[in-house]
Amino acid sequence: MIDVGMWGSLRSTQGVSQRTTLERLLKQSGELSIHVNVGTNDIEDFAAIFDLLQNGAHRWQVFNLIAPSKNSMSVPIRQSQFCGLLNVPLPCLTSLHIGGCWVEPDGGEDLTMSAGLQVDAPNLRALSCELHLAIPRSPSRLRYLSITNVDLESLRPPVDGLPVELDQLVELRITACHVGAILSAFFTPILSKLVVNTKSEYYTVSQSTPQYLHLKELQWDDWGRDPAFSTFLPLCPNLTFFSDYVVGLEDSLPLATIDEPPTILLEISEIRQRRGEEERLWPDLKEVLLDSITCTEIAELLDAVPSIQRIRVLRNPITHLGLHEIDIVGFVQTTPPASSKLHPLIRVRTLMEPIEPGLLRNLTDSGPSSKSSSLSDINKALPPELLLWIFDLIYIEGTQPVSYPPTLEEVAERHKRHALLDVMLVCRSWHNLVVTSPRYWTGVQVGITEALPSSPKEGGTAEEMGTLRNGESQKRTLERQLERCVGLPIQVNVGADNVEDFAAIFDLLQNQARRWQVFNLLTQTRTSKSTAIGHSELLDLFNRPLHCLTSLHIGACSVKSDEDDGRSIPASLQVDAPNLRALSCEQHLAIPLAPSCLRFLSLSGVDLADLRPPVDGLRVELDQLVELRITECNPGAILSTFSTPVLSKLVINNGEPGYLAAESLPQYQLLKELQWYDVGPDPTFTTFLSRCPNLKVFADYEVGLEDKIPLEYIDAPPTILLHIRQHKGEEGRLWPSVTEVLLDAATCTEMAELVDALPSIRRLRVLRDPIPRQRRENRMNERQLLERLRERVHVAVWLEPWAHEGCSGERS
Repeated sequence: MIDVGMWGSLRSTQGVSQRTTLERLLKQSGELSIHVNVGTNDIEDFAAIFDLLQNGAHRWQVFNLIAPSKNSMSVPIRQSQFCGLLNVPLPCLTSLHIGGCWVEPDGGEDLTMSAGLQVDAPNLRALSCELHLAIPRSPSRLRYLSITNVDLESLRPPVDGLPVELDQLVELRITACHVGAILSAFFTPILSKLVVNTKSEYYTVSQSTPQYLHLKELQWDDWGRDPAFSTFLPLCPNLTFFSDYVVGLEDSLPLATIDEPPTILLEISEIRQRRGEEERLWPDLKEVLLDSITCTEIAELLDAVPSIQRIRVLRNPITHLGLHEIDIVGFVQTTPPASSKLHPLIRVRTLMEPIEPGLLRNLTDSGPSSKSSSLSDINKALPPELLLWIFDLIYIEGTQPVSYPPTLEEVAERHKRHALLDVMLVCRSWHNLVVTSPRYWTGVQVGITEALPSSPKEGGTAEEMGTLRNGESQKRTLERQLERCVGLPIQVNVGADNVEDFAAIFDLLQNQARRWQVFNLLTQTRTSKSTAIGHSELLDLFNRPLHCLTSLHIGACSVKSDEDDGRSIPASLQVDAPNLRALSCEQHLAIPLAPSCLRFLSLSGVDLADLRPPVDGLRVELDQLVELRITECNPGAILSTFSTPVLSKLVINNGEPGYLAAESLPQYQLLKELQWYDVGPDPTFTTFLSRCPNLKVFADYEVGLEDKIPLEYIDAPPTILLHIRQHKGEEGRLWPSVTEVLLDAATCTEMAELVDALPSIRRLRVLRDPIPRQRRENRMNERQLLERLRERVHVAVWLEPWAHEGCSGERS
């Protein structure tokens, strides 16, 4: 794997260092085939880099020329350099991508051009072109071709020898191009899949375009009536799959604004009028995907193309039932088609399991005479599997945690009533369906709803909701909950403040430890408990293999020493949870055994020196951890204890400084985001700054807690600026890649000083408006300074959105 210019190092030394690195990588790879990725936006010396790459062109197996945007380059590629790079035999090349990089003519004109070039790659299988076009020389074995924003008439040099024979091409994707020109330029006799995503009302397809007899799948984004689309439809008689949007881009469709019938329906009507009712279009078409359609239009489509077996509609045609995938098998029609009163007889395939045909029931056109008859009709028409799928969506939405780490109040509010209570109250059939489905009873609550000011009764009896405070009642309720969800994974929430018999409750839970998927031990405050958990009880609770556990939270519950001296101690415990992904600890510490798959770790109020049993000399390897949050802890001790080589995000929020600097901290080469609450000079902060050279985002507060910052009392410059002042002349070594800085408070002068010290900054946010707090005679100067600053970087005050990325200034 050869990567050049992919990570954006300093431009002042980039040309030389890239060349040296590339020479070393090419030498290390010997004569093996290589995969090459070139990020054109971060290369200054194209001549040197391209010359080295071209010398090894006979070894290219994959070559990707990548450009994040068309106009972001400071130095464009010369046309001769660009075309010359690929003007050599490429016998090993199987995959080629040419991005929309900035190419300018050799004459020196300051403009962007589209380049046309031919590649001698007899084994090329996949080709992707943006703005520019590479044409494989024949004979070609190309199987996949993607063309984006390519104008054949604008290519320089002009493309000769069209059309190009691609007699093995099976998939073609056309985006933002002249569809007719592209189809005419390439001869594709066995094309099987065509994807078109372009607004082409001014494009046409030549009447002489050949038929695509092997085309089975057509995806053509529906922009309304389109002459190219109209001409192309009769050219693919053997189609089996059609979509009027690009599959995979469903989220980008403006479904709410669509108010016209599908264009395919209009085209089919015209074709049938021209050819006659007896001739059917697409006799083998089986599956149709549409962005929006009514049930009446579905009936019309099925009448025109009766071979259709499956129809997917993105915007729900039956919104009150929430149907997402409709498999049409017939219709019951009681009035003439002109009245448009058609009821689709439908079968719905859920995402979980297939539907037996025997569950299907006919719908009639007679309207319901009462609420009971309406429910009866729904229950007859919709099989239990569909109802369960709909209930799944409601249940998941109603049980998802609001935040992580969770709080007792949020969990209690979520579980004060069953997530499907409204569903169970609709009718007896739905009630029985929910009650007899174990998957809706996998949430196990102990002492949770008692945390509410007044435990509600609407969710069921007190025992059903786990609200009784008596130890025996809680035990019986817990037994019933565990039995109801049989052998499924469970999500356990324990409100430690409201559990009286820990021995009995923990014993029941421990017997089901193999089924824990989520376990939250919650508390309201650290001093609110009347009865503390025994130290040995807490350790024994987690002293089991927890193979299903993916999320664990241990709150700041009161734990008493086993020595009966009445002391409350912070506990340390080891957990054998190989699939644990998220861990949150308050006051106590759970240590995952190696090897660990942990991705998120939050520590709050944990003092490593006070833990029992002691953890002196502890070293924990967390080689997959990407996010670490430290609150009210000694950050130096935590960072020295946990080895996190791939850490990407670090959040530290301590109320006051005073901790000694860590004796030895490693380099955090992959750390991209640092949030460190600014409470003044901090030795650990000073030590840590030089350990994260590739930082992209820095904040001197915790994002999301802006409302809790006492902005009115801040009267000192940002600590990060003080550090820069103390190391004047060494700014180049601090965060050469940082692009975004968030500050709680700073003057315009201080912000300008920061941007001068860190010239890579592109976005700067300050929570407290820097203008009003200035003396009247200084406000005008500060406003002018702020305006000049905004010409250089994007500046936002408080939580206002960032300015448009295309604003003036070098960094836009």
